[in-house]
Amino acid sequence: MGSTLGMMGKYDEAIESFKKCIQFDPENAKAHEFLGMTYKNLHRDAEAKPWFEKAAVLEQKKRRKKRLNKQYSCITYHDLIKKIVCL
Repeated sequence: MGSTLGMMGKYDEAIESFKKCIQFDPENAKAHEFLGMTYKNLHRDAEAKPWFEKAAVLEQKKRRKKRLNKQYSCITYHDLIKKIVCL
């Protein structure tokens, strides 16, 4: 919704939409990024910066979690194979 509003030039409404999205899901990196982009489109770089920074932190956290989940699933898969082979 916020992206559509931004494309229509309704930046103030887009800002409110992204802020509502962030209230609902504070871990949503894209909402933070798009909010930053909206402020940047309005040449409000000082207001854009913290949203871009937060988006970067959240995206890094998401990648780390994904990598750890992959490692964990690999471990559990190998443990399962060992159990099957030992039966």
